[in-house]
Amino acid sequence: MRVLVSVYHKEGLADFCKYMAESQKAEIIATGGTAKYLAEQKIPCKTVEDYYKVSQLFDGRVKTLSERVFSEILMDRSNPTHAKQAAENGAVPLDMVVVNLYPFMEKCRAGFKNVEDAIENIDIGGVTLIRAAAKNFKHVAVIVDPRDYKKVMETMDSGKLAGLRRPLMEKAFGYTALYDSVIANHFRQDILPDYLTFGFIKHAELRYGENPHQFAYGYIDPGIKKSIFDATVFAEKQMSYNNYLDASTAISLIIEFQKPACAIIKHNNPCGGACADTPAKALELAYQTDPISAYGGIIALNRKFDMDCAKVVGNKFVDVILAPGYEADALETLKLKNGRRLLDVTGLMEEARAMKYHFKKVVGGLLYQTPDNTVADREQLKFVSEKKPTEQQVTDMLFAMTFTKHTKSNALAVARDERVLGIGAGQMSRVDACRLSIEKAKISGLDVKGAVAASDAFLPFRDTIDTYSEAGVAGLIQPYGSKRDEEVIKAANEKGMILVFANYRHFRH
Repeated sequence: MRVLVSVYHKEGLADFCKYMAESQKAEIIATGGTAKYLAEQKIPCKTVEDYYKVSQLFDGRVKTLSERVFSEILMDRSNPTHAKQAAENGAVPLDMVVVNLYPFMEKCRAGFKNVEDAIENIDIGGVTLIRAAAKNFKHVAVIVDPRDYKKVMETMDSGKLAGLRRPLMEKAFGYTALYDSVIANHFRQDILPDYLTFGFIKHAELRYGENPHQFAYGYIDPGIKKSIFDATVFAEKQMSYNNYLDASTAISLIIEFQKPACAIIKHNNPCGGACADTPAKALELAYQTDPISAYGGIIALNRKFDMDCAKVVGNKFVDVILAPGYEADALETLKLKNGRRLLDVTGLMEEARAMKYHFKKVVGGLLYQTPDNTVADREQLKFVSEKKPTEQQVTDMLFAMTFTKHTKSNALAVARDERVLGIGAGQMSRVDACRLSIEKAKISGLDVKGAVAASDAFLPFRDTIDTYSEAGVAGLIQPYGSKRDEEVIKAANEKGMILVFANYRHFRH
């Protein structure tokens, strides 16, 4: 048994190499830093430099890129021609390659000092060793993950290493693909590249997917500093697939607001929301939007969760609460109610603001887009009706439009004083979403008279204006661009309603 070892991460290495040397009588050949470490652990090994008569050049950039090294990894022992060439050149086959790479992924999350720092953390020889060993998995076992040492030792004790070589090969190619993907994405400047790469690391198995019969896992993007899976979770129950999906939507929504804000999410749609002078007041108003739908939902705040907030929550059934930190007494109070998952998303809202792309899997490919990180401001608005809005009405229109942006289309929201009164989500026709937003407010005992509404896309017909007018809604903001824009303007003037045009549409599918 001959083993080549070249690792950056050395956890578990001493025990593994000691086992290989003593139990398997393996000949161990190691690169500089690894050989030094094994010598310190009093584990016999030979250095690559001495054994293969190669030199480390250019501050270690070239050390294992040797014809002799790769001959011993890549030779096909079942091929007589390969065996003959190996004998003629003094190549003795290697049976195992143990390699893990410079910590580009880990340092990418922490942040590089500069471009040169990133470049120096790109592994070349290690990746090549892994690919060579993985290619020749019929004869060579390749280990890239220290967590696999124990499994390999157990398998060797039972004499069944041959059956493990293929799974190790599959993992090795996944490892190098991930490594290259993180490097490519770190240096990528083209938003829409010709070759789109993604790489993710398994974080945890979830209880199940959207439904109990579906398997689900959470994966982390190692190229960003923080993911939703890095949030601190205070809970007895595990976060589910749906919990994480709703939590992600909640974070994307609450980062839109500068004031203390609360959003309540149910089935990946907001069902309540408000801005206020304090987080507790925002929470109270948001809950009043639709307390029936809020049952078992997600409460999200963009401020630290304090004791006043905990008092508002009380004994309400809430699946998940998330905020950028919790005051100690509030945290202990919230924990008294079993079943709640409490997420501390400190630092995660900044990461959400920096998102560069969104994608969805479709049959045979991906749909990829830049994020919808725009909302119209006052300077971009067109006041197209005879009746003009007040400053507060404009504020409320923009507030409502922010909520429609994070609601499944077709979507409309009614708001007053930066408080959602009713939301119509995910309807096949826009006028049905309009009716639903009114009905939701009515069910909760909220009066839409004098309030304003927002539509995530233009009105294809005047029926939405007519319906809101009948309910007493004072005005509407919508993106322009319909061939019936003039018809809609005429309808608003007939009804004495305010109509404002924005230049951004916010479909969410």
